[in-house]
This record gives sequence, C-alpha cells and structure tokens, in this order.
Amino acid sequence: METQRKKFTKVSVNSELLPVDLIMEILKKLSLKPLIRFLCVSKLWASIIRDPYFMKLFLNESLKRPKSLVFVFRAQSLGSIFSSVHLKSTREISSSSSSSSASSITYHVTCYTQQRMTISPSVHGLICYGPPSSLVIYNPCTRRSITLPKIKAGRRAINQYIGYDPLDGNYKVVCITRGMPMLRNRRGLAEEIQVLTLGTRDSSWRMIHDIIPPHSLVSEELCINGVLYYRAFIGTKLNESAIMSFDVRSEKFDLIKVPCNFRSFSKLAKYEGKLAVIFYEKKTSGIIGLWILEDASNGEWSKKTFALPNLAASSTNSRILKLQKFRTTDADTCEIIFTPSYAHSSLSSAIYCDLKENKVRKFVKEGWTENYLPCNADSVSSTQVENVMFL
Repeated sequence: METQRKKFTKVSVNSELLPVDLIMEILKKLSLKPLIRFLCVSKLWASIIRDPYFMKLFLNESLKRPKSLVFVFRAQSLGSIFSSVHLKSTREISSSSSSSSASSITYHVTCYTQQRMTISPSVHGLICYGPPSSLVIYNPCTRRSITLPKIKAGRRAINQYIGYDPLDGNYKVVCITRGMPMLRNRRGLAEEIQVLTLGTRDSSWRMIHDIIPPHSLVSEELCINGVLYYRAFIGTKLNESAIMSFDVRSEKFDLIKVPCNFRSFSKLAKYEGKLAVIFYEKKTSGIIGLWILEDASNGEWSKKTFALPNLAASSTNSRILKLQKFRTTDADTCEIIFTPSYAHSSLSSAIYCDLKENKVRKFVKEGWTENYLPCNADSVSSTQVENVMFL
C-alpha cells in the first residue's frame, strides 16, 4: 500500500500545503455524491480518489454506515428480458413506526439479459451478471461497469459468484462450469473452477486445481466475513441438500453438512453475523424457521422458530402473508425482508418483520412512479454500500 501512495506527497489547496493522508481522511468520510464533485477540483485530486488505496479506505468507512437495498426486477417486454437495479436507503426508516418511507436517491439501470440468466446479489457494492462470453461487474452507485475476459464453456452451463476478502480488500469472481446433466433432475456436477481477482494488473482467470467434493450447484449465494456460501446438491442422485463454502482469501472449498433437506422455497440469509437458512415451517399458520450455522467444520446448526407478526396490522391486505415472499435479512437489524411475489404489485415497497420484537414495518419509496410492465422482484440484497470502484 505504501508504494501506491509514493506518488502523492502534498496537495496545494488555498495556497496551503496539506498532507495527502489528511486529504484522504477528509474525503473518506464523505458520501459518494460530494466525493464525485471533488473529481473536478484537479487532476491530482481525481487521481487520489481513483487510487486503489483510497478506494479501500472509502469502502471500509462505507461499511460502518447503514446498508441499502438492491432490488433486481425481471420482466418481459416485446420478447426481450430486462433487469432493473434499484437502490433504496433504509437510513430514515424508524423502527418504531409501522409504515415508513425513505426520500433518498434511487439509482436505476436497465440491462438486457437472457431469460434464465442469474444476477448475483450485491457484495459490498458490486453486482455480477451476464453470459460466459461477457460477464459484467456492475457498480450501481457509480453506474459504471467492466466486462470480464471471456470464459470458454461451450454448451456447458456456468454459475458465477462474487466474493470479498475483508483482510486484503480484494473482490474475486468465481465461475464454476457444470457438466452435462446425466440424471432426470437435470443437475450436472461441478467441473472446472476458475477465479479472477478484480483490480489487479493481470485480471485473468486462474484455474483452481484443488479436489472438491462432487456436487451440483444452485444459483443462490451469500458472502459473509470473507466466506462465500452457495447451496448445492450431493449424493449419487444429486438430491441431498448441502452448502459449499469458498474462502475468498485462501481460495479453498469445503462441504458443510446440513441438518435436513432444505425445501425449494428456503433462502440463504445472514442472521446475527452467521449464515442461516430461512424457511416456512408452516406457511398457512405463518411459522418461520431458521437453521443457523454455529460451527462449519463440525456441521453444527441451531434452530429457531418464530410466529410471524400480524401482517394485516401494517396497513396491508389481510391476505398479505400468502402474497409475500421472503428475500433476505436486513444486514443491520436482522429483520426478515419480504417483497410481493405476484406480478401486479407495488415494486417500490418491502415489509420488514422483526421476529424478536414481534413488529412489522412497511418500507415505501416516496415519489417513485412505476412506469414498468408487471414484473417480479428477481432478487433483493440488503448489503449494498457506497463504493467508488470504476469511478
């Protein structure tokens, strides 16, 4: 890091010489919008803000602030599939109110994708999507993106995941090629594994040659404290639930035993800083279950069950429970976040359930008119932070 800072010594502002360390300390505490304005102060200031060392400083500061929501919508229009990414800050939401709103800025981008293409959830401000020939890393805050080198997969399917190592401050993209399905369930085994580190001079794919347990991948992942988790199937028929972990720093894979076969509508989430699996214990009666990973090496899990609060009391329809789909947990409050699971619904809202306090609050984005065709929220991520990468 010291070598990255040698080119900066002192900066002249108002005829005074300021140490670059002081400039960085001041700039890293700003939000993204005023920081962008400082790009125009001088070429030197712009080079400081775009310096990899400062980017890591700014990201570490952003991680201390309240997180935002990212909604990815998918709809079909004139035969085309588009995905829109929306950011909604929850900073102004009061936990004491049953219905809240936020007036912060909503970022929006539309990108054309294939119908079955997966879009990775936000990991510290970055999103990964696209086909093997043109995988894209997108920063919703700066609305900038980069296209990664092409992966040769032929007709084989691939799963792409993005992870972050908090120790070295590196983002890594993991692409796993699946073999051709040999079973009726259409699940193919993981074969080739390639990793790319973002922001390095030699940003190329590296093959991982470690032997990993035979498994079939599921397009659902979560990165927690430098470990990327994704769901998988194991066994001779590839019908037994499991979770794979990938240590972003060491690039080692491990198989985590699970307490039972997870249902198709279960979801990976973060609960009190740990990996958890959310599922409906009894959907008709509103019972939510959580399997919480206590010890990955020994496959130890604990279970909690909660009765959902009366969602009808949150100024919503009494049938709301059947029409809501849990998406994730709030990164700051551990509340479970629900969004509408039907097409003709309000895309600018989400329901937060505090299972411990038995409270419900509705999040609405004020002043946002929905001019889009009916569509469903394809994914929701609650870990979005401001990031100056690709600025």
